[in-house]
Amino acid sequence: MLGSRVRVKTWSWFADDKQEIRQGGFAGWLTDGTPLWVTGSGTSKTVLTRYATVLNRVLPVPTQVASGQCVEVELFARYPLKKITAEKSTTAVKPGVLNGRYRVTFTNGNHITFVSHGETTLLSEKGKLKLQSHLDREEYVARVLDREAKSTPPEAAKAMTVAIRTFLQQNANREGDCLTIPDSSATQRVSASPATTGARTMAAWTQDLIYAGDPVHYHGSRATEGTLSWRQATA
Repeated sequence: MLGSRVRVKTWSWFADDKQEIRQGGFAGWLTDGTPLWVTGSGTSKTVLTRYATVLNRVLPVPTQVASGQCVEVELFARYPLKKITAEKSTTAVKPGVLNGRYRVTFTNGNHITFVSHGETTLLSEKGKLKLQSHLDREEYVARVLDREAKSTPPEAAKAMTVAIRTFLQQNANREGDCLTIPDSSATQRVSASPATTGARTMAAWTQDLIYAGDPVHYHGSRATEGTLSWRQATA
């Protein structure tokens, strides 16, 4: 319920004056660095269970969280690009950093518009156009949530962000300090435009949380062992 909004260490011990009474709680920080100390009767598990609902209501949920981990994404990796123009222009833009609203025309005749605030670059490699986005990991997670699912209902979206982040860590390649992964149905599809506020909120709620253990997969409708089904999660 609290997600990664608190970074704490739990503790439990006996009361100083009454050894038969347990005391517990946790101490640490919020994601913005604010110190946090909570104590009460019972073990730390008891305290967390008792006050989780109240804490959930009062703790802030950041919508702009940076992980410090960068992700390089080749947008539309499986669809050859024919031309990129400013949204209201027919003149092809030159390779370089993109700022504004753009229209991508694919060689199959389809097209799509997207927004870039400098995070996406148009490249030309061996005569072929390529769009590459340089994203913070949490922005990447939020954009995948926008593309593959939705930011509601909240609990399903939170589970989805953890699955997205885990899939990235398990399947991305590494190039220098960044993870690299294509925007593809074979991996994870990524929104070419900045993430919505709702998606960023869900990503911030679970920031840094990753499943440990077996490989993680998800699917829009199919539920199998080790695969999160979005349809089942939202039913």
